[in-house]
Amino acid sequence: MQGVRKSATFKTKAAAAAWVTTIEGEILEGKRKKKGSHTLADALDRYLEEEAPKKRGHAKEVTRIGNFHKYMTFLGRLLEEVEPADIAGYRDARLQQVSANTVRRELIQLSSVFTVAIREWGWCESNPVKSIKRPTPPPPRDRVVSEDERYLILEELSYTPGDTPEKMIHYVGAAFCFALETAMRRGEIVGLEWSDIEMERRVATLRETKNGEMRQVPLSREAIRIIEAFPHREGQVFRVALGSSDALFRKAIKRTGIVGLTFHDTRRTALSRLAQVFSAVDLAKISGHKDLNLLLNTYYKISVDDLVAQMD
Repeated sequence: MQGVRKSATFKTKAAAAAWVTTIEGEILEGKRKKKGSHTLADALDRYLEEEAPKKRGHAKEVTRIGNFHKYMTFLGRLLEEVEPADIAGYRDARLQQVSANTVRRELIQLSSVFTVAIREWGWCESNPVKSIKRPTPPPPRDRVVSEDERYLILEELSYTPGDTPEKMIHYVGAAFCFALETAMRRGEIVGLEWSDIEMERRVATLRETKNGEMRQVPLSREAIRIIEAFPHREGQVFRVALGSSDALFRKAIKRTGIVGLTFHDTRRTALSRLAQVFSAVDLAKISGHKDLNLLLNTYYKISVDDLVAQMD
């Protein structure tokens, strides 16, 4: 009817007739329009080509869209025919394969694709991802780097703070120590240029951060001592690519036998130590957190014993 095709199956003729009456009424009232010819696969491909390159997390978006192509069974369906039940089925299947956080990120990504398809391309009228429940996120990690773990990791990376790095693996060790001093993210550290460092002021300026805003980070004397030993004073401070630093650090962790530790845990370790010196508001300026609740619940891990000691 009017270019709209809709079908369904019912157990009784009466139920079918009632459904037909309802659908025909909706078509005549303009509530149902002729469907486009674009599939979910078409939308994913266009998003990957036009939208993903604009994002700072481009590589991660490429990976997620690759997972959609690999695991979704309804990619050939028209966008307007994708139902919440389809998305829910994908969610449940993926939860058997990966963590709840990974599935949450994938659903956020998929929702973005539908949103762009609605607002920018006019390919569909509704976003089925918004109708389903996302997996409950796990409790925040509370992992910190112990002194023994720090020693073992640096031994595997063949680095001692204050040494002059000669190989990429040494720069990874230096970045690990620098992160423990500054609470900076790995990407922020690897992205530092010497022009971003003011040695006398002991300040590092981060021009590209996770929230997209520039911020300045105070540097401890130990952080300065680490980079003062570097052999070059131009271009990139830590001379190792982000991907290489990740791979080298993971391999070092594996060789130590340490379980459940990531490079990002240095951020929590550093902020827990800095929390004994700075207020939560000042700590947020250092870390770049806009949400104080996130900072307090996830990173601000000062113990009650520390609080007692500060009262005396």
